[in-house]
Amino acid sequence: MLMCASLAIPAIAGCAQSPQTVSVDFGTKDGAAVQNLKKFDNFTSTWAWVGEEPGTTDPNTLRMIPALDEIKAENLRFDLFMGYHGLGYEIGRGGKNGSTDEEYAQTMQLVSELVKHKVVPYVEYFAAPEYCGANWKKVDDYEKWQELCYNIANYFKTQDIRLAAHEVWNEPDFNGAFFSGDWLDYIQTYLAAVKGIRAANPDAVVAAFSVAYPQIACTKNTSVKGDGEKTDFQRFIERTYDGYLPDAVSWHYYGRQGQIKGREDETENFSAYLNAMRSSLQGYQTGAHADLSAGVSYPALETVQQHVNEFNIYQPGADAIYQTVEMLPGMFYAFDELLAATDVTRVSWASLVGEKTGKLSYDLIDGQSYQRYPAYHALWMYGRLPVDRVNVDLHNPNLGTMAGADSNRAGLIVYNKGNKEEQANITLHDLPFERGELSVYLVDDEHYSYTTQNAPLKVRYRENELTEGMEVRMTLKPNSAYYIEVNGLNGTSDLDDYASVGKIVRKDYWYPERGDGLPYADMHENSFTAHVGMADREVGKSAMAVTLDGMKQSKGLSLRYESWGTLTGGDDRVLGVKIDYRKADGSWQAGKLYALEGFRGNAVAPLGSKTAASEVVSMGNLCGEYEIGFADAPADWDGRIAISYLIKDAGKGATAKFILREKQ
Repeated sequence: MLMCASLAIPAIAGCAQSPQTVSVDFGTKDGAAVQNLKKFDNFTSTWAWVGEEPGTTDPNTLRMIPALDEIKAENLRFDLFMGYHGLGYEIGRGGKNGSTDEEYAQTMQLVSELVKHKVVPYVEYFAAPEYCGANWKKVDDYEKWQELCYNIANYFKTQDIRLAAHEVWNEPDFNGAFFSGDWLDYIQTYLAAVKGIRAANPDAVVAAFSVAYPQIACTKNTSVKGDGEKTDFQRFIERTYDGYLPDAVSWHYYGRQGQIKGREDETENFSAYLNAMRSSLQGYQTGAHADLSAGVSYPALETVQQHVNEFNIYQPGADAIYQTVEMLPGMFYAFDELLAATDVTRVSWASLVGEKTGKLSYDLIDGQSYQRYPAYHALWMYGRLPVDRVNVDLHNPNLGTMAGADSNRAGLIVYNKGNKEEQANITLHDLPFERGELSVYLVDDEHYSYTTQNAPLKVRYRENELTEGMEVRMTLKPNSAYYIEVNGLNGTSDLDDYASVGKIVRKDYWYPERGDGLPYADMHENSFTAHVGMADREVGKSAMAVTLDGMKQSKGLSLRYESWGTLTGGDDRVLGVKIDYRKADGSWQAGKLYALEGFRGNAVAPLGSKTAASEVVSMGNLCGEYEIGFADAPADWDGRIAISYLIKDAGKGATAKFILREKQ
C-alpha cells in the first residue's frame, strides 16, 4: 500500500479519512472504446535544431532525441527551410540544386540521431532557395523547384532513409507569414513538388495542404476569374485528383488555456477544424457535398489520411499555463478526443523544444536545463500505457482515468480535473501475471520539476510482489496526476518489445466513412503490433496496410493474435490479416486472408492488390498463434508484400490485436 504516512512529500501527506476502495479489473478489456493507440508524434521547427552559426546544429538539442522514443513518438516533423538559416541551409545555395552530399551534412546530423532512436523523420519541403526563387516565400521557377524536390527525395532514397512523409510547404494560408503567393500559386508549387518527389521515389508518402485554418480552406468561397466561386479545398482536389492526389492532407491546431472545445471563438475549438476537413473529405469522396455538381465524386479520397501535424492546447504569449500542471487535465482530455477521431491518422505535438527566441514557447523540455515540463510527463505516461484498453470508474466525477493492460504490463493514469483535493483508494485485480514490479509516479505543482530525468517523480517502487489485490492510495491536488504501472517479472510490454519485419516501405489507411468512434485499424510499427476495432459500432469497415520489402528470403511470418468485445462472425464479416505480393512487373497479386474463427467474409479494400483475397483461411480460434508461409506467392514475386489488417461488420466492441514476427 502507498501509505501517506510513509512518504515525506506534501502531495501525499496528511492521512484524512479514506474514501471507499474501488476495484480495477485489468482482466476485462474494453472493446467499445478506441484502444490507446500510439498515434501521437512530435513537431519541432528547424530553428530549434540549428546552431548559432549558419550550417551548424545545436548539440544540446540533439541530445533530446532519446526523449522522443520515451514518449513513443513514431516520427518527428521538421522543416528544412532550404537555402536559409535552417537545417537545409546549404540546399539550393550558390548554384547547387540539392544533388550533392555536402548540402545534407547539417540535416543528416538530426536525421541520423532520429534513425538511431527509431524515430522516423517527417520532412517538410519548405522555403524557395536561390536556385528556384528570389525570395524564400515563393517559388519563381517551377521547373527548377521540381528538380530540387526530385533531388531531395532521391537523396533520402539513395541513403536508404524512409521518411514518414514528404510534406510540401508550411501554412501557405497563414497571412503571408510563410508564403507570399495566392492559393493557386500554392497548388502549382505542390504539383511541381509532387511530380519531382514521386519521380525520384514512387513509394514516397506525400502530404499537402499544411494549412493553419482548415475551417476556412474547406468552407470559405473565393472568386477566381474563370474559375468561379470555390473553396481552396475544391480547387486543390480538382487540380490534383487525376494522378497527383496527396497521400495525406495536413493541418494545424493551437488551442487556448489548455482547452480544445467549448470556447466562443470557433478558431479556438478543435471540433470546428476537424469537422470542416472531415466533411469535405467525406462529402467529396461520396459525392454528397454541396460544393459538387450531381454525379461528381472523388472516391480515391477514402485512402487520404489526415495528419494534424502541429497540435497544442495553448498559445504562447496569450496563455501562461504551459509550464505548469494546469496543462495536465487538458492533455488527457485531448488524448481521448483525438483517439475518438478515428479518421485522424497521426497527431504531432508541438513541440519538443522551442525556437530559442527567449520568449515563452511550446517547449516540452527546457532547451538549457533539460527540465521535463508537465506536458512532457503527460505524454510520457500515455506513451507507456498499454494499448489494450481497460475501463475504470472511480465513482468520482472529478477524477479522470486512462488504463490498459497487455500480457506483461498493467497501467493506470489517475488525474484530478476538479478544483479541490481528492482522494482515491484502488485495488488491482486480475492482472495477467502473478508477481510483478510496481512503480507509482506523481506529477503535481510541487514535484513536477523534482528531476530532470525523463520520468516523473517516482513515489513508490516494489520489485517483486503478488499482483492480486495490490492497493494504492492517492491524494490528488487539483491538476495533479498519478501513473501506476505494474510490469511482469518474466517478459516485456508489447510497446517495448521492438522488432523488425523486413523493411517498412510505407503505411496506408482506408477510411470509407469518417467520424468519431468508427471502425479503425492502426499499427505501432516499432513493436509490429496492430489493432483493429469496431469501437461502439455494430457495422462498418476499415483497414490499414504496411508494405514491406526484403521478404524474398524470409521463412515466413509468425502471427500472435487475440480478440475481445462482442465478436459476430459470418459469411460477409471480416476480421483478419491479408497478404498480397508484388510481381516483377510492378503489378500486385492477391494472397490469402487469414481470419479469426467464424469470419468468412472477403472484403475488398483499396490497399495492396486492391482485390479480394485468393482464399479465406480460418486460423481456428479467436486467440492463438498461426504460421504464415509464402507458398502462394507468384513465381515472379519480387520480395515485396503488403500486409493488410481488415475489419468489417465484426460486432459491437469487436477488437483484435495482431503481433507479427518473422519466422526464425
